[in-house]
Amino acid sequence: MDAYSAEALIHERFRRSGEVAVVSTNERKLLQLIWRNPGISRAEITGHTDLTQQSVHRILDHLAERGVISLGSAKPGLGRGQPSPMLRLNGSHAYACGISVNTDVIGICIMDLAGQILGEREVPLRELTMNQALQLVKQQVIDLQRQNGLTDKSFFGVGFAIAGYHVDGTRHNAPLPLHEWSLIELGPIISGLFDRPAWIINGGKSGAIAGIHVWRWPLRQAFRLPELQLRIWWWRNQRR
Repeated sequence: MDAYSAEALIHERFRRSGEVAVVSTNERKLLQLIWRNPGISRAEITGHTDLTQQSVHRILDHLAERGVISLGSAKPGLGRGQPSPMLRLNGSHAYACGISVNTDVIGICIMDLAGQILGEREVPLRELTMNQALQLVKQQVIDLQRQNGLTDKSFFGVGFAIAGYHVDGTRHNAPLPLHEWSLIELGPIISGLFDRPAWIINGGKSGAIAGIHVWRWPLRQAFRLPELQLRIWWWRNQRR
């Protein structure tokens, strides 16, 4: 039996045409710059890379055609010359669901590619079997999708964190209250539940924040956007 791979399950609509990759190395560099500097102009971004202006324009136009970024109005104050549009990640291109399993509660969050938190929910774990808990989680995700007018077409994938430590593959040794979740391959279970790729993460590595990386991990893995850990750290601690 082949090992589970979340990357292999990414839908082709998110991939580059005829490729396995979601973005190229140069596309990733420009996306990182736009992530760090929302509203940066196309003219400004050239000065932050070792790419030619022609290459930068070609890459940005391709990303805009795919819907990954949006080209806004011209940025004022750049002096004379051709107006240069402001660039932003297009949140409507993709969104991901994060699920963080702790001993007493499951946290759920949906976030779009631009970094906007679209909704949060919790499912208490007391006296629930794993299957019962997961069905309630799925219902909460469906409710959040409906509440935000989200379509399945833009649903990129799931980041799933569980307290405990990683064993191998997508198996984790969780604390005693989560014994039913322990030492089983969680990847195929979560992926099958949502019909989307699921990245399984050890939520116990960082102690109190149990779930670091989780709700943005699928998009981070594919688009390699930076600073996500810090934003997740903030989110987890604000909830305590």
